[in-house]
Amino acid sequence: MLDNERIINRINIINSNIKELRKISSLSKEDFLTNTQVIGSAKYFLQTSIEAMIDIGNHFIARLRLGIPENNFHTFELLAENNVINRENLNKYRQMVRLRNILVHLYHIVNNEEIYNIIQNDLGDFEVYIKEILSFKSKIEYKK
Repeated sequence: MLDNERIINRINIINSNIKELRKISSLSKEDFLTNTQVIGSAKYFLQTSIEAMIDIGNHFIARLRLGIPENNFHTFELLAENNVINRENLNKYRQMVRLRNILVHLYHIVNNEEIYNIIQNDLGDFEVYIKEILSFKSKIEYKK
């Protein structure tokens, strides 16, 4: 069944990263945009948080035999199709995968103002995902 240690490890990574991103979000836009170390840290924390989300999703899919994801977008689609996550949040998670892909593959065109806006407005999306995952996990464990 599910590997609780693996899931909790990834959740801890996300929570730790969010804590750091909240510290960074206290900076003014000007201070953020003029500090390359802070920008680099924010990008790294966002990227690794999204990758941890994908890892958790793929773990659920593999262990619960929900299908074979064709790509990271499909990971979240399979989770929504199987009621692991709420379908109404699917577009948010797709946008997160897009951001991860830009940070990894198109790093030379990242808009740092967009990164600033994300850490100002969208960190709660990670927490929503964690709640959805833990809620589903507790439901299937209760059925045992």
